[in-house]
Amino acid sequence: MGSSASKAAKHYPKPTNTARVPWTTGRTSAPPPQTQSASKRGAEIDADAGDPQVAANLARLGVARVEHEHVQPVKPSARADQVVQSRIRVEQQETGIPAQALTDLLTEAKSLTNAAQLDALAAKYGVNADTFRDISRHFNTPSVSPATITTVLDDDGNKTEMAPALWLERKL
Repeated sequence: MGSSASKAAKHYPKPTNTARVPWTTGRTSAPPPQTQSASKRGAEIDADAGDPQVAANLARLGVARVEHEHVQPVKPSARADQVVQSRIRVEQQETGIPAQALTDLLTEAKSLTNAAQLDALAAKYGVNADTFRDISRHFNTPSVSPATITTVLDDDGNKTEMAPALWLERKL
């Protein structure tokens, strides 16, 4: 049952003795020309280094100064500059009122009946009247009717007053 003599022997691939023949082509390519590295000093460089006339001319020329006349300095586009400037102006201006003051303003505006009252209310809060007309046309605050307030007791005996919010249209 366990005799190894009765089992088939494992066969592994055997290496071949034939040498690989490289592919041959009809034409042979010439080796690329050898370029001399700039870091190696050759005879020409040594000859120039020893020439006093070349050294004197280089000293007379001095350090190279490159002036790019055709290149203009990079400037931000006019549009991008305008955007940045307008953002700076907006940040510097006092443009808003606190959220609670706006809520109070919108709540008081619900009871106004004419444009003169609206102008007076806008002046009271220091808001541009035309801007306030536009805002109050689209925004409002929730209102609560005293008749709809209900008191709810929880399991611990705590009272909670609840009332549904109402949407009141402006009279103006």
